[in-house]
Amino acid sequence: MSERQRRHDAAGPGELMIPRRTFLATVTGGLLIAPLAAAAQQAGKVPRIGMLRFGPPPPSFIEPFRQGLRELGYVEGQSLIIEYGLARSVAQLPDVAAELVRLKVDVLVASGTPSVLVCPLCKGVGSFDITSSIELPPDPWWDELTLQLVECSACQFRGVAVYRESRRGALDRESVDHSCFRVEDAERARVSAMIRECASPADRRCPCRSHTFLAGTSSSSSWEPPVQKVGEEVYPIEWAGEN
Repeated sequence: MSERQRRHDAAGPGELMIPRRTFLATVTGGLLIAPLAAAAQQAGKVPRIGMLRFGPPPPSFIEPFRQGLRELGYVEGQSLIIEYGLARSVAQLPDVAAELVRLKVDVLVASGTPSVLVCPLCKGVGSFDITSSIELPPDPWWDELTLQLVECSACQFRGVAVYRESRRGALDRESVDHSCFRVEDAERARVSAMIRECASPADRRCPCRSHTFLAGTSSSSSWEPPVQKVGEEVYPIEWAGEN
């Protein structure tokens, strides 16, 4: 029995199973058309949607969402701006939501269920954690930069991760980069001590010594963490449970 037939049978008589793409396009049209139209009526104003979620939206969500907007006549980057508020933890969601409100979006859309990180080495789900982090100033390419300490309780991997996010265009695979690499224990301890030394690790404008050193001084090139790697391998970090 095919997956489609199984879902159809599970729906029961009289129930209609709506494809995810159709559902998202329909919801997009029904919920957003009025506030977006009101914003568009203001002379010279481009409507703005704030998207709040935990982790980057997978293509199975974002593409139908964009398609629904296009069917209403709104094209991201042309007649519509989408501000992406991507929290890296559940605890960070209120701060990200407040930032979207500060940007004065016309509509705030919340999506996604709480996700968990997948260990890029052993592929363990739920065993890979961000133990501490520090937010850093943006560089010419990235609007969000975060240096993180990560570890996996399953395979005992302990390393450093970098989260990069660009909000200067449509969100796609190139707009978010989350990866980690190996470091010596002494190097990891040094970074950990610098994060602990900072009184405001979530404030990327903090003028402390830790922020100054970790942010570097270059203003013309893409930022790289001032951390000594073990080997050249970089491991992309994925999320489980994205929707």
